[in-house]
Amino acid sequence: MKNNTIQPLELDLFGEVSTKVKKTYIRKTKVSNPFEGCKADTIVVSRHPNLEKEYPGHLTLLTDDFDHETGEVVFEWNEEDVKSLWRGLLESHFSQLRQTTPDSALRNEILQWQDSDDFKTLCDYLDFDAESLKVGVISAMKAYDLTKGIKPLLKGDVSGCKAFLLSNPALTNKDRNSLRFQNLIVNKISEKLGRKTKAVRLKIMASLSSEDVVECANIIGVDMANIRNKVRYTHYIEC
Repeated sequence: MKNNTIQPLELDLFGEVSTKVKKTYIRKTKVSNPFEGCKADTIVVSRHPNLEKEYPGHLTLLTDDFDHETGEVVFEWNEEDVKSLWRGLLESHFSQLRQTTPDSALRNEILQWQDSDDFKTLCDYLDFDAESLKVGVISAMKAYDLTKGIKPLLKGDVSGCKAFLLSNPALTNKDRNSLRFQNLIVNKISEKLGRKTKAVRLKIMASLSSEDVVECANIIGVDMANIRNKVRYTHYIEC
């Protein structure tokens, strides 16, 4: 294969500028590490001629990469800089999941991407185990979805609990009565107890036995008696 040595890649990362930006590309063959074989410290160079005509002057003063003689900004990225960029994009990808709802088009699209070769290639490049990340993401999203049922449960909001079930069809009876969900509920109750007085604590504990809360627990399928006992033993409450 010709041109086996990859030269520093020049590209415009911020859109068009008034002067045409020269672009040279890495070879087109797909590799697991896009910078494999690159021996140079700098692997990406982004040039922006006449930048002072495109941006306010105070912005160009904020970077040491601006050449006032040529009016050009040159960003030189080494491999660690590029890895930092990809790590940031991966973190953004996981953050987006928290903004999604179960079975939404966006969540399904993101989860499908985790099954793609591109995701595996990215993880390999960043020295992450793709399968472990996928398992961790699914587990974290399940816990996140479960937390949405805690508020209506503790409020004794029957309609809210029914809505929680309808909006989370992927959560099974086993998930909803799991030790994980019970611990999430206990932690939330513990936050409410805090350093409250004994009278307030007893009032909170009594609310956990109310008809509405018990009905909500039955709707969701969680063992409320076990949760009450866990709270009592954790906070040494006699009731």
